[in-house]
Parts: sequence; structure tokens; C-alpha cells
Amino acid sequence: MVFFAVRYVLSDRLLEGYQHDVALYADLSKFRGAVGQLLEKVDDTLMQVGSEAYAGSLLVYQMAQTMGVGVGEGLDESLDDMGKRFARKLKATTPPHNATFTQLMV
Repeated sequence: MVFFAVRYVLSDRLLEGYQHDVALYADLSKFRGAVGQLLEKVDDTLMQVGSEAYAGSLLVYQMAQTMGVGVGEGLDESLDDMGKRFARKLKATTPPHNATFTQLMV
């Protein structure tokens, strides 16, 4: 009789633990979904703000470069750094391995 009572209590506690785990999983899944949506919006905002900051910095650099601002005013180093940041990188063009001389000259 004692054996059956112990077994009943254990199985009842196991069932309660299982139900608790399932409920917790469901709640955490909802929370994760909401956090994921928020994180996606934060990433989108960060990308937009970074793009706007880059565009604004590029405009300031171009204006300073055009107007000669910074020359002799202690801003030379800053303009040089900005020039490195905004330097256009040219793509190296390599001819195909099987190209003939006349194809390359066209």
C-alpha cells in the first residue's frame, strides 16, 4: 500500500513539473517573439541612424574640402582621417584568363 501511495505522489509531482515546464516554455516563447521584434526594430533604426550620420559626415567633409576649411586651422589631421574614411575604392579589373589580345583591346 505504501509503495502505491509513494508512486502516486511521485507521478503527480512529475506531472505538475511537466505542466509547469510546458507553461513556462510557452510564456518564454511569446516573450522571445516580442523581444525578437523589438531587436529587429532596433537594428533597423541603428542602420538608418548610421546611414544618416555617414551621409552628414560625408557632406561636411565635401564642404570642408571644397572650401579649403581646415588648412592651417589645425583640422588637417581630421580632414585627412575623413579622407581615408570616404576614399573611393576602385575595383581592380582583371582580364579573363582565356581572353585574347584583340578582345582586351576592344
